[in-house]
Amino acid sequence: MSVLGIYTVHPLADALPLIEGEEFDALVEHINANGLTNPVILSADGTVLIDGRNRYRACDKLNIEPRYERVPAHLTEEEIVAKYIVGAEKRRHLNPGQRAVFALEVEKYFADKAREKERHRKSEGRTLPPVVKSEPIHAHREAAKVVGAAPSTVIQAKAVQRDAPDLLDKVKSGAITLKEADRERKKREAAKPRVSDPAPKPTRTMLTLLTHDGQKVEYPKPQSAATFNETTGDGISWAGWSW
Repeated sequence: MSVLGIYTVHPLADALPLIEGEEFDALVEHINANGLTNPVILSADGTVLIDGRNRYRACDKLNIEPRYERVPAHLTEEEIVAKYIVGAEKRRHLNPGQRAVFALEVEKYFADKAREKERHRKSEGRTLPPVVKSEPIHAHREAAKVVGAAPSTVIQAKAVQRDAPDLLDKVKSGAITLKEADRERKKREAAKPRVSDPAPKPTRTMLTLLTHDGQKVEYPKPQSAATFNETTGDGISWAGWSW
């Protein structure tokens, strides 16, 4: 997790792109003229910055102390994320591609949390029902619903993340659109040399053997070298080749 001032930034808040340039300058001017309208949101213990990175940065530039508000201690992590991080008002400046990338972060965050809870449950020897794993398609649809992204764009973002992760950062920053990133991904994939089909396995050499009554029998030639076996002794006389 990144740090802003003395605060650790919540990983999902950190996944949202910061505003820059003219948009950030406009926020600074607004706070300078009108004061801080909305407080910077901290965790219940006051150590994690949950919402308000841009407001914090603007206040820091103006050299003024922000107004803070802590989340109620009784809220669960899911409730905190839904209310303060992925609320509709927090996503107004995101384009469709950025929302899809953010949905990937939301999906991964809660998947990691679920695994963490499961490990904790096992370490304590508790007999609670295990965490139910959702099908991947359900997971991405749920994440898309939470952040207001189209499920198809989340699938597209997953493909870019898998094949061209360097382009995903550009989508997140707004430098390129998700469609542009996906087109470039497809070009890269098409330019890759195709893997040729594996060479067919050589057919085994067959030997024709004779049975004790003179019948011919086809038998695969052994891969190892033949060895000569001999057994001798009183009343014993036997020898033969074997593989």
